[in-house]
Amino acid sequence: MNTSELIKGTEKAGTKISKEKLIEALRKSTQKEFSFSQSQNSKTVVVVLPI
Repeated sequence: MNTSELIKGTEKAGTKISKEKLIEALRKSTQKEFSFSQSQNSKTVVVVLPI
């Protein structure tokens, strides 16, 4: 599954997060490194954040 498909699936499921909430979740996480995937020619990124 590519990043574009992940983004579309996430949006279809109604699961979105604001940039501020994402930064807050990253700060609260005990992890120091996170996986991510970015669409080609896009500013959209999928970040894997276990909660």
